[in-house]
Amino acid sequence: MAERIFCEKTKIWCIFSWSLVLGLSTLSSVVFVPSSFFSNAENILNVLFVKWAWGWTLYSLFPAVVLVSWALRDDFRQNSIRAILKIGVFGTLVWFLGTQFTFKLGDLTGTCRDANFSAVSSYATKRLCRSNGHTWDHFDISGHTFLLSWCIYLTIAELFYPAREFFKRTHSFILEVLTVLAIAWNFLLVLLWLVMLVATQLYFHTFAEKVLAKLLCDVFFIFYRLAGDLVNRLLPLSKAKNY
Repeated sequence: MAERIFCEKTKIWCIFSWSLVLGLSTLSSVVFVPSSFFSNAENILNVLFVKWAWGWTLYSLFPAVVLVSWALRDDFRQNSIRAILKIGVFGTLVWFLGTQFTFKLGDLTGTCRDANFSAVSSYATKRLCRSNGHTWDHFDISGHTFLLSWCIYLTIAELFYPAREFFKRTHSFILEVLTVLAIAWNFLLVLLWLVMLVATQLYFHTFAEKVLAKLLCDVFFIFYRLAGDLVNRLLPLSKAKNY
């Protein structure tokens, strides 16, 4: 069962990401980390990419997976349906449930406070509190830790092995160029997610908020792999390759 959920590369990412979260979160809690470009939550990478990380991943990963499948001469229509179900449906479901859980927990554990840090009982949700100029003091699960780790998990799980098979073969020039560009773009996104994940561990949230976010991501990844295994059984690859 464990081998079906965590393949070699996702297992490596699981171990590495836990080491990164635990190590850097501990470091940032005991050592002063000087401010930098990444300590500003409004930096351009955070605003344009990280806050929309699932959208970037979804619309980048889906065409890459379909192109690789086409290049490997697997059934184009069938594997497009597989990609839609696994990435588009189950991947988006995990993103939605994970983010909604963090929002709901924030509302349940929060208290609205004014400029003097006194409790304001008339506003019971983060949205109402902040819209009226106050501060919402709550247990803030690190959405960035959850989301960035999730995007990397999904890219490794769905693209790594098909891409490796792709580079072992030759293809038509146009298909080769398009597929290489799609794979390279996803690789660059993974590098960006990794850099921003490191920044999150160093500059934002508490140790517990980041660890819980990472645990939540791993639990959802198990769900995703089990759901994906069901899709693989219902729509097996035409060449019987189970990635």
